[in-house]
Amino acid sequence: MPPRIIIPYRRIITPAIRYSSTAAASSSTPASNPPRPLTQKEHDFLEAALRVNQAGELGANLIYEGQYAVFKRDAKLKPLIRHMWDQEVHHLKKFDELIAKHRVRPTAMRPLWNIAGYALGVGTALLGPKAAMACTEAVETEIGGHYNNQLRVLLDMVKDDPDLLKNGEIKELVDTIRQFRDDELEHLDTAVEHDAQKAEGYEVLHNLIRGGCKAAIFIRGATHALARLSDDELRRGVVTHSSGNHAQALALAAKTLAEKKGFPIPAYVVMPTISTPSKIAATQGYGASVTFSGSTAPEREAAVALVQERTGAILVPPYDHNDIIIGQGTAALEFMAQVQEMEGEPLDVIITPCGGGGLLAGTAIAAQGTGTVVFGAEPREGADDAVRGLAAGERVKEVKSLTIADGLRTPVGVRNWEVVKDREMVRGVFSVEEEEIREAMRLVVERVKVLVEPSSAVPVAVVLWGSEFKKVIKEMFGERLVRVGAVGWALL
Repeated sequence: MPPRIIIPYRRIITPAIRYSSTAAASSSTPASNPPRPLTQKEHDFLEAALRVNQAGELGANLIYEGQYAVFKRDAKLKPLIRHMWDQEVHHLKKFDELIAKHRVRPTAMRPLWNIAGYALGVGTALLGPKAAMACTEAVETEIGGHYNNQLRVLLDMVKDDPDLLKNGEIKELVDTIRQFRDDELEHLDTAVEHDAQKAEGYEVLHNLIRGGCKAAIFIRGATHALARLSDDELRRGVVTHSSGNHAQALALAAKTLAEKKGFPIPAYVVMPTISTPSKIAATQGYGASVTFSGSTAPEREAAVALVQERTGAILVPPYDHNDIIIGQGTAALEFMAQVQEMEGEPLDVIITPCGGGGLLAGTAIAAQGTGTVVFGAEPREGADDAVRGLAAGERVKEVKSLTIADGLRTPVGVRNWEVVKDREMVRGVFSVEEEEIREAMRLVVERVKVLVEPSSAVPVAVVLWGSEFKKVIKEMFGERLVRVGAVGWALL
Protein backbone atom coordinates (compact mmCIF):
# COMPACT_ATOMS: atom_id res chain seq x y z
CA MET A 1 0.00 0.00 0.00
CA PRO A 2 1.46 3.41 -0.91
CA PRO A 3 2.28 5.90 1.84
CA ARG A 4 -0.45 8.34 2.81
CA ILE A 5 0.35 12.03 3.25
CA ILE A 6 -1.17 13.48 6.40
CA ILE A 7 -1.90 17.21 6.46
CA PRO A 8 -3.55 18.17 9.78
CA TYR A 9 -6.29 20.74 9.41
CA ARG A 10 -8.14 21.15 12.66
CA ARG A 11 -7.16 21.25 16.31
CA ILE A 12 -3.57 21.94 17.29
CA ILE A 13 -4.18 21.64 21.00
CA THR A 14 -1.99 19.08 22.76
CA PRO A 15 -3.87 17.39 25.64
CA ALA A 16 -0.64 16.83 27.54
CA ILE A 17 -0.29 20.58 28.02
CA ARG A 18 -3.21 20.59 30.41
CA TYR A 19 -1.66 20.40 33.86
CA SER A 20 -2.96 19.71 37.33
CA SER A 21 -4.49 22.60 39.22
CA THR A 22 -3.36 20.80 42.38
CA ALA A 23 0.24 20.97 41.24
CA ALA A 24 -0.16 24.63 40.39
CA ALA A 25 -1.65 25.35 43.78
CA SER A 26 1.11 23.54 45.63
CA SER A 27 3.72 25.44 43.65
CA SER A 28 2.18 28.71 44.72
CA THR A 29 2.19 28.03 48.47
CA PRO A 30 3.37 31.21 50.19
CA ALA A 31 6.95 31.15 51.40
CA SER A 32 8.68 33.19 54.02
CA ASN A 33 11.08 34.61 51.47
CA PRO A 34 9.65 37.25 49.15
CA PRO A 35 9.46 36.33 45.43
CA ARG A 36 12.41 37.43 43.36
CA PRO A 37 11.84 40.12 40.71
CA LEU A 38 11.49 39.06 37.09
CA THR A 39 14.56 38.96 34.88
CA GLN A 40 14.57 41.15 31.78
CA LYS A 41 13.89 38.10 29.60
CA GLU A 42 10.92 37.06 31.75
CA HIS A 43 9.59 40.61 31.77
CA ASP A 44 9.90 40.81 27.97
CA PHE A 45 7.95 37.55 27.65
CA LEU A 46 5.23 38.89 29.98
CA GLU A 47 4.87 42.05 27.88
CA ALA A 48 4.82 40.17 24.57
CA ALA A 49 2.27 37.66 25.87
CA LEU A 50 -0.09 40.36 27.13
CA ARG A 51 0.12 42.34 23.90
CA VAL A 52 -0.38 39.39 21.58
CA ASN A 53 -3.23 37.98 23.69
CA GLN A 54 -4.97 41.34 23.66
CA ALA A 55 -4.76 41.28 19.85
CA GLY A 56 -6.25 37.79 19.63
CA GLU A 57 -9.10 38.54 22.01
CA LEU A 58 -9.86 41.83 20.27
CA GLY A 59 -10.21 39.99 16.97
CA ALA A 60 -12.42 37.30 18.49
CA ASN A 61 -14.69 39.94 20.07
CA LEU A 62 -15.23 41.74 16.79
CA ILE A 63 -15.87 38.50 14.90
CA TYR A 64 -18.58 37.46 17.37
CA GLU A 65 -20.04 40.97 17.32
CA GLY A 66 -20.38 40.72 13.54
CA GLN A 67 -21.95 37.26 13.71
CA TYR A 68 -24.37 38.37 16.43
CA ALA A 69 -25.52 41.27 14.26
CA VAL A 70 -26.64 38.76 11.62
CA PHE A 71 -28.05 36.06 13.93
CA LYS A 72 -29.70 38.23 16.61
CA ARG A 73 -33.16 37.18 15.35
CA ASP A 74 -32.25 33.50 15.11
CA ALA A 75 -33.76 31.77 18.16
CA LYS A 76 -31.26 28.89 18.02
CA LEU A 77 -28.02 30.70 17.22
CA LYS A 78 -28.55 33.97 19.10
CA PRO A 79 -27.98 32.54 22.63
CA LEU A 80 -25.10 30.38 21.38
CA ILE A 81 -23.24 33.31 19.81
CA ARG A 82 -24.10 35.55 22.78
CA HIS A 83 -22.61 33.05 25.26
CA MET A 84 -19.32 32.76 23.37
CA TRP A 85 -19.19 36.52 22.80
CA ASP A 86 -19.74 37.23 26.52
CA GLN A 87 -16.75 35.05 27.38
CA GLU A 88 -14.60 36.86 24.82
CA VAL A 89 -15.70 40.23 26.26
CA HIS A 90 -14.47 39.01 29.66
CA HIS A 91 -11.17 37.83 28.13
CA LEU A 92 -10.54 41.15 26.42
CA LYS A 93 -11.45 43.13 29.53
CA LYS A 94 -8.96 41.09 31.56
CA PHE A 95 -6.10 41.64 29.10
CA ASP A 96 -6.95 45.34 28.82
CA GLU A 97 -6.64 45.52 32.63
CA LEU A 98 -3.31 43.65 32.62
CA ILE A 99 -1.98 45.84 29.80
CA ALA A 100 -2.78 48.95 31.87
CA LYS A 101 -1.55 47.40 35.13
CA HIS A 102 1.87 46.53 33.70
CA ARG A 103 2.08 49.66 31.51
CA VAL A 104 2.51 47.62 28.35
CA ARG A 105 2.08 49.22 24.93
CA PRO A 106 -1.31 48.01 23.59
CA THR A 107 -1.54 45.93 20.45
CA ALA A 108 -0.98 47.79 17.19
CA MET A 109 -3.52 45.45 15.54
CA ARG A 110 -6.57 47.43 16.76
CA PRO A 111 -7.09 49.51 13.57
CA LEU A 112 -6.84 46.37 11.42
CA TRP A 113 -9.11 44.25 13.61
CA ASN A 114 -11.69 47.04 13.93
CA ILE A 115 -12.33 46.65 10.20
CA ALA A 116 -11.33 43.09 9.37
CA GLY A 117 -12.68 41.35 12.49
CA TYR A 118 -16.22 42.68 12.26
CA ALA A 119 -16.29 42.19 8.49
CA LEU A 120 -15.14 38.58 8.89
CA GLY A 121 -17.89 37.91 11.42
CA VAL A 122 -20.62 39.46 9.30
CA GLY A 123 -19.32 37.93 6.07
CA THR A 124 -19.16 34.35 7.34
CA ALA A 125 -22.54 34.68 9.07
CA LEU A 126 -24.14 35.83 5.81
CA LEU A 127 -22.85 32.63 4.20
CA GLY A 128 -24.94 30.69 6.69
CA PRO A 129 -24.72 29.08 10.15
CA LYS A 130 -22.26 26.37 9.09
CA ALA A 131 -19.86 28.94 7.61
CA ALA A 132 -20.10 31.01 10.79
CA MET A 133 -19.23 27.92 12.84
CA ALA A 134 -16.34 27.16 10.47
CA CYS A 135 -15.03 30.65 11.17
CA THR A 136 -15.36 30.05 14.92
CA GLU A 137 -13.54 26.72 14.66
CA ALA A 138 -10.63 28.26 12.71
CA VAL A 139 -10.26 31.26 15.03
CA GLU A 140 -10.49 29.22 18.24
CA THR A 141 -8.02 26.63 16.89
CA GLU A 142 -5.41 29.35 16.47
CA ILE A 143 -6.11 31.21 19.72
CA GLY A 144 -6.37 28.03 21.79
CA GLY A 145 -3.18 26.66 20.27
CA HIS A 146 -1.41 29.92 20.88
CA TYR A 147 -2.39 29.86 24.56
CA ASN A 148 -1.08 26.29 24.76
CA ASN A 149 2.26 27.41 23.34
CA GLN A 150 2.49 30.20 25.92
CA LEU A 151 1.75 27.72 28.71
CA ARG A 152 4.60 25.54 27.43
CA VAL A 153 7.01 28.43 27.76
CA LEU A 154 5.71 29.50 31.16
CA LEU A 155 5.76 25.99 32.59
CA ASP A 156 9.28 25.46 31.26
CA MET A 157 10.28 28.63 33.13
CA VAL A 158 8.65 27.30 36.29
CA LYS A 159 10.29 23.90 35.84
CA ASP A 160 13.70 25.58 35.69
CA ASP A 161 12.88 27.79 38.68
CA PRO A 162 9.90 26.55 40.79
CA ASP A 163 10.03 29.70 42.93
CA LEU A 164 9.03 31.74 39.87
CA LEU A 165 5.39 30.77 40.37
CA LYS A 166 5.48 32.70 43.64
CA ASN A 167 5.77 35.86 41.55
CA GLY A 168 2.26 37.30 41.36
CA GLU A 169 2.66 38.53 37.79
CA ILE A 170 3.64 35.10 36.43
CA LYS A 171 1.07 33.19 38.50
CA GLU A 172 -1.71 35.53 37.35
CA LEU A 173 -0.68 35.07 33.72
CA VAL A 174 -0.54 31.25 34.03
CA ASP A 175 -3.97 31.08 35.72
CA THR A 176 -5.52 33.49 33.22
CA ILE A 177 -4.16 31.74 30.15
CA ARG A 178 -5.15 28.31 31.46
CA GLN A 179 -8.75 29.40 32.06
CA PHE A 180 -9.08 31.29 28.79
CA ARG A 181 -7.50 28.39 26.87
CA ASP A 182 -10.19 26.08 28.21
CA ASP A 183 -12.89 28.58 27.21
CA GLU A 184 -11.52 28.69 23.64
CA LEU A 185 -11.55 24.88 23.48
CA GLU A 186 -15.19 24.92 24.57
CA HIS A 187 -15.97 27.33 21.70
CA LEU A 188 -14.08 25.13 19.26
CA ASP A 189 -15.99 22.01 20.32
CA THR A 190 -19.27 23.93 20.09
CA ALA A 191 -18.46 24.94 16.52
CA VAL A 192 -17.68 21.35 15.50
CA GLU A 193 -20.88 20.10 17.14
CA HIS A 194 -22.81 22.66 15.06
CA ASP A 195 -21.53 21.37 11.70
CA ALA A 196 -18.56 23.67 11.14
CA GLN A 197 -16.86 21.06 8.96
CA LYS A 198 -19.96 20.65 6.78
CA ALA A 199 -19.78 24.25 5.55
CA GLU A 200 -19.54 24.68 1.80
CA GLY A 201 -15.91 25.40 0.87
CA TYR A 202 -14.86 24.45 4.42
CA GLU A 203 -11.21 23.72 3.64
CA VAL A 204 -10.63 27.02 1.83
CA LEU A 205 -12.50 29.04 4.45
CA HIS A 206 -10.78 27.28 7.36
CA ASN A 207 -7.25 27.73 6.02
CA LEU A 208 -7.74 31.35 4.98
CA ILE A 209 -9.05 32.33 8.41
CA ARG A 210 -6.32 30.44 10.25
CA GLY A 211 -3.70 32.10 8.06
CA GLY A 212 -5.09 35.52 8.95
CA CYS A 213 -5.09 34.68 12.66
CA LYS A 214 -1.48 33.53 12.53
CA ALA A 215 -0.50 36.85 11.01
CA ALA A 216 -2.09 38.60 13.97
CA ILE A 217 -0.94 36.51 16.94
CA PHE A 218 2.00 34.31 16.10
CA ILE A 219 5.52 35.09 17.39
CA ARG A 220 8.47 33.23 15.89
CA GLY A 221 12.20 32.91 15.87
CA ALA A 222 13.46 36.27 14.63
CA THR A 223 11.62 38.13 17.40
CA HIS A 224 13.01 35.78 20.03
CA ALA A 225 16.53 36.09 18.62
CA LEU A 226 16.40 39.90 18.95
CA ALA A 227 14.96 39.65 22.45
CA ARG A 228 18.18 37.97 23.56
CA LEU A 229 20.31 40.94 22.50
CA SER A 230 21.16 43.80 24.87
CA ASP A 231 20.02 47.35 24.15
CA ASP A 232 23.59 48.31 23.24
CA GLU A 233 23.73 45.46 20.72
CA LEU A 234 20.33 46.35 19.30
CA ARG A 235 21.40 49.96 18.76
CA ARG A 236 24.26 48.66 16.62
CA GLY A 237 21.71 46.99 14.36
CA VAL A 238 21.23 43.44 13.11
CA VAL A 239 22.27 41.82 9.84
CA THR A 240 21.54 38.58 8.03
CA HIS A 241 21.56 37.02 4.59
CA SER A 242 18.48 35.37 3.14
CA SER A 243 16.62 34.82 -0.10
CA GLY A 244 13.43 36.08 1.51
CA ASN A 245 11.69 34.30 4.39
CA HIS A 246 14.21 34.98 7.15
CA ALA A 247 14.90 38.39 5.60
CA GLN A 248 11.29 39.48 6.09
CA ALA A 249 11.11 38.00 9.57
CA LEU A 250 14.19 39.84 10.79
CA ALA A 251 13.15 43.15 9.21
CA LEU A 252 9.70 43.01 10.80
CA ALA A 253 11.07 41.87 14.18
CA ALA A 254 13.52 44.80 14.23
CA LYS A 255 10.80 47.28 13.32
CA THR A 256 8.41 45.94 15.96
CA LEU A 257 11.01 45.80 18.73
CA ALA A 258 12.23 49.33 17.89
CA GLU A 259 8.72 50.67 18.49
CA LYS A 260 8.66 48.94 21.86
CA LYS A 261 12.15 50.03 22.92
CA GLY A 262 11.75 53.61 21.79
CA PHE A 263 14.96 53.72 19.76
CA PRO A 264 15.80 52.68 16.19
CA ILE A 265 17.12 49.17 15.49
CA PRO A 266 18.73 49.19 12.04
CA ALA A 267 18.15 46.00 10.03
CA TYR A 268 20.54 45.11 7.22
CA VAL A 269 19.74 42.23 4.90
CA VAL A 270 21.90 40.74 2.17
CA MET A 271 19.75 39.17 -0.54
CA PRO A 272 20.77 37.42 -3.77
CA THR A 273 19.96 39.40 -6.89
CA ILE A 274 17.82 36.46 -8.04
CA SER A 275 15.52 36.68 -4.99
CA THR A 276 11.79 36.81 -5.62
CA PRO A 277 10.78 40.48 -6.22
CA SER A 278 7.84 40.27 -3.82
CA LYS A 279 10.14 39.09 -1.00
CA ILE A 280 12.61 41.90 -1.71
CA ALA A 281 9.78 44.46 -1.68
CA ALA A 282 8.35 43.10 1.58
CA THR A 283 11.76 43.16 3.29
CA GLN A 284 12.31 46.76 2.22
CA GLY A 285 8.75 47.62 3.18
CA TYR A 286 9.48 46.58 6.76
CA GLY A 287 12.30 49.11 6.82
CA ALA A 288 15.37 46.97 6.20
CA SER A 289 18.34 48.20 4.20
CA VAL A 290 18.85 45.60 1.47
CA THR A 291 22.24 44.89 -0.11
CA PHE A 292 22.34 42.58 -3.11
CA SER A 293 24.89 39.84 -3.65
CA GLY A 294 25.59 36.75 -5.68
CA SER A 295 23.51 33.66 -5.03
CA THR A 296 26.13 31.38 -3.44
CA ALA A 297 26.72 31.14 0.31
CA PRO A 298 30.31 32.49 0.09
CA GLU A 299 29.08 35.50 -1.86
CA ARG A 300 26.31 36.19 0.64
CA GLU A 301 28.62 35.78 3.63
CA ALA A 302 31.25 38.06 2.09
CA ALA A 303 28.62 40.75 1.59
CA VAL A 304 27.47 40.32 5.21
CA ALA A 305 31.06 40.74 6.43
CA LEU A 306 31.31 44.04 4.54
CA VAL A 307 28.06 45.28 6.07
CA GLN A 308 29.27 44.32 9.55
CA GLU A 309 32.59 46.06 8.96
CA ARG A 310 30.78 49.21 7.85
CA THR A 311 27.98 49.24 10.47
CA GLY A 312 29.04 47.08 13.42
CA ALA A 313 25.71 45.20 13.18
CA ILE A 314 25.15 41.91 15.01
CA LEU A 315 24.75 38.81 12.82
CA VAL A 316 21.47 36.88 13.21
CA PRO A 317 22.07 33.72 11.11
CA PRO A 318 19.26 32.42 8.89
CA TYR A 319 19.69 28.73 9.75
CA ASP A 320 23.13 27.66 11.02
CA HIS A 321 22.52 28.53 14.67
CA ASN A 322 21.41 26.48 17.67
CA ASP A 323 18.46 28.75 18.52
CA ILE A 324 17.20 28.61 14.93
CA ILE A 325 17.50 24.82 14.81
CA ILE A 326 15.59 24.39 18.08
CA GLY A 327 12.93 26.87 17.00
CA GLN A 328 12.36 25.06 13.71
CA GLY A 329 12.03 21.79 15.59
CA THR A 330 8.95 23.04 17.45
CA ALA A 331 6.99 22.74 14.19
CA ALA A 332 7.69 19.00 14.18
CA LEU A 333 6.65 18.67 17.83
CA GLU A 334 3.32 20.34 17.11
CA PHE A 335 2.82 18.28 13.95
CA MET A 336 3.46 14.97 15.69
CA ALA A 337 1.04 15.95 18.46
CA GLN A 338 -1.64 16.84 15.87
CA VAL A 339 -1.33 13.48 14.16
CA GLN A 340 -1.44 11.58 17.46
CA GLU A 341 -4.60 13.45 18.40
CA MET A 342 -6.30 13.08 15.01
CA GLU A 343 -5.27 9.52 14.17
CA GLY A 344 -4.87 8.00 17.61
CA GLU A 345 -1.49 6.65 16.51
CA PRO A 346 1.93 8.25 16.07
CA LEU A 347 3.36 9.56 12.82
CA ASP A 348 5.59 7.02 11.05
CA VAL A 349 7.59 9.38 8.84
CA ILE A 350 8.29 13.11 8.55
CA ILE A 351 9.92 14.50 5.42
CA THR A 352 10.98 18.16 5.27
CA PRO A 353 12.54 20.50 2.72
CA CYS A 354 16.29 20.94 3.05
CA GLY A 355 18.08 24.16 2.18
CA GLY A 356 20.31 25.40 4.98
CA GLY A 357 19.06 22.44 6.98
CA GLY A 358 17.62 24.22 10.02
CA LEU A 359 14.15 22.71 9.63
CA LEU A 360 15.49 19.24 8.83
CA ALA A 361 17.98 19.24 11.72
CA GLY A 362 15.41 20.63 14.17
CA THR A 363 12.85 18.05 13.06
CA ALA A 364 15.37 15.22 13.46
CA ILE A 365 16.24 16.37 16.98
CA ALA A 366 12.56 16.74 17.91
CA ALA A 367 11.77 13.23 16.62
CA GLN A 368 14.47 11.50 18.65
CA GLY A 369 13.00 8.75 20.79
CA THR A 370 9.50 9.04 19.27
CA GLY A 371 9.79 6.24 16.72
CA THR A 372 9.11 8.70 13.87
CA VAL A 373 11.62 8.42 11.02
CA VAL A 374 12.93 11.63 9.42
CA PHE A 375 13.88 12.25 5.77
CA GLY A 376 14.91 15.34 3.80
CA ALA A 377 13.88 16.59 0.35
CA GLU A 378 15.74 18.80 -2.14
CA PRO A 379 15.31 20.18 -5.66
CA ARG A 380 17.55 18.33 -8.12
CA GLU A 381 18.22 21.51 -10.12
CA GLY A 382 21.62 22.40 -8.65
CA ALA A 383 20.44 22.56 -5.02
CA ASP A 384 20.72 18.85 -4.11
CA ASP A 385 23.89 19.43 -2.06
CA ALA A 386 22.78 17.21 0.82
CA VAL A 387 22.18 14.29 -1.55
CA ARG A 388 25.58 14.82 -3.16
CA GLY A 389 27.30 15.42 0.16
CA LEU A 390 25.94 12.22 1.69
CA ALA A 391 27.10 10.26 -1.36
CA ALA A 392 30.59 11.81 -1.19
CA GLY A 393 30.88 11.63 2.58
CA GLU A 394 31.51 15.36 3.05
CA ARG A 395 29.53 18.60 3.21
CA VAL A 396 29.10 20.53 -0.06
CA LYS A 397 30.08 24.12 0.72
CA GLU A 398 28.56 25.92 -2.26
CA VAL A 399 25.27 25.85 -4.14
CA LYS A 400 24.40 27.75 -7.29
CA SER A 401 20.91 27.12 -8.58
CA LEU A 402 17.92 28.74 -10.24
CA THR A 403 15.46 26.17 -8.91
CA ILE A 404 11.86 27.31 -8.55
CA ALA A 405 12.21 26.33 -4.87
CA ASP A 406 14.05 29.57 -4.10
CA GLY A 407 14.02 28.99 -0.32
CA LEU A 408 16.34 26.01 -0.83
CA ARG A 409 19.08 27.70 -2.86
CA THR A 410 21.68 27.38 -0.12
CA PRO A 411 24.03 24.69 1.18
CA VAL A 412 23.44 22.82 4.43
CA GLY A 413 24.95 24.70 7.36
CA VAL A 414 27.93 23.39 9.32
CA ARG A 415 25.95 22.64 12.50
CA ASN A 416 23.06 21.19 10.55
CA TRP A 417 25.34 18.93 8.52
CA GLU A 418 26.40 17.15 11.70
CA VAL A 419 22.75 16.14 12.18
CA VAL A 420 21.90 15.48 8.53
CA LYS A 421 24.84 13.12 7.97
CA ASP A 422 23.91 11.04 11.02
CA ARG A 423 21.80 8.17 9.62
CA GLU A 424 20.35 7.52 13.07
CA MET A 425 18.76 10.98 12.93
CA VAL A 426 18.09 11.56 9.22
CA ARG A 427 17.57 8.29 7.35
CA GLY A 428 18.11 9.82 3.93
CA VAL A 429 17.66 12.83 1.63
CA PHE A 430 15.98 12.60 -1.79
CA SER A 431 15.68 15.00 -4.73
CA VAL A 432 13.03 15.76 -7.35
CA GLU A 433 12.79 17.52 -10.71
CA GLU A 434 11.37 21.00 -11.25
CA GLU A 435 8.26 19.74 -13.02
CA GLU A 436 7.53 17.40 -10.14
CA ILE A 437 7.70 20.36 -7.73
CA ARG A 438 5.23 22.32 -9.87
CA GLU A 439 2.88 19.34 -10.08
CA ALA A 440 3.03 18.90 -6.29
CA MET A 441 2.07 22.55 -5.82
CA ARG A 442 -0.88 22.08 -8.14
CA LEU A 443 -2.08 18.97 -6.34
CA VAL A 444 -1.84 20.61 -2.90
CA VAL A 445 -3.97 23.51 -4.17
CA GLU A 446 -6.53 21.18 -5.75
CA ARG A 447 -6.80 18.61 -2.95
CA VAL A 448 -5.97 20.54 0.23
CA LYS A 449 -7.03 24.02 -0.93
CA VAL A 450 -3.83 25.59 0.43
CA LEU A 451 -1.37 27.55 -1.70
CA VAL A 452 2.20 26.72 -0.67
CA GLU A 453 5.43 28.12 -1.99
CA PRO A 454 7.56 25.80 -4.17
CA SER A 455 10.04 24.99 -1.40
CA SER A 456 7.24 23.54 0.73
CA ALA A 457 6.02 21.39 -2.16
CA VAL A 458 9.38 19.61 -2.53
CA PRO A 459 8.75 16.96 0.19
CA VAL A 460 5.27 16.31 -1.24
CA ALA A 461 6.86 15.70 -4.65
CA VAL A 462 9.33 13.23 -3.13
CA VAL A 463 6.51 11.27 -1.46
CA LEU A 464 4.47 11.15 -4.66
CA TRP A 465 7.16 10.50 -7.27
CA GLY A 466 10.40 9.63 -5.50
CA SER A 467 11.09 6.03 -6.54
CA GLU A 468 14.07 5.69 -4.20
CA PHE A 469 12.06 7.10 -1.32
CA LYS A 470 9.23 4.62 -1.96
CA LYS A 471 11.74 1.78 -2.10
CA VAL A 472 13.18 2.72 1.30
CA ILE A 473 9.71 3.07 2.82
CA LYS A 474 8.71 -0.38 1.56
CA GLU A 475 11.89 -1.92 2.98
CA MET A 476 11.23 -0.32 6.37
CA PHE A 477 7.47 -0.79 6.70
CA GLY A 478 6.50 -3.52 4.25
CA GLU A 479 2.98 -3.39 2.84
CA ARG A 480 1.24 -1.76 5.80
CA LEU A 481 -0.27 1.71 5.80
CA VAL A 482 2.40 4.33 6.50
CA ARG A 483 1.57 7.74 7.97
CA VAL A 484 3.85 10.21 6.21
CA GLY A 485 3.92 13.86 7.24
CA ALA A 486 5.20 16.31 4.62
CA VAL A 487 6.31 19.45 6.46
CA GLY A 488 6.96 22.87 4.93
CA TRP A 489 6.94 26.39 6.30
CA ALA A 490 5.34 29.05 4.10
CA LEU A 491 1.97 29.94 2.64
CA LEU A 492 1.76 32.37 -0.24
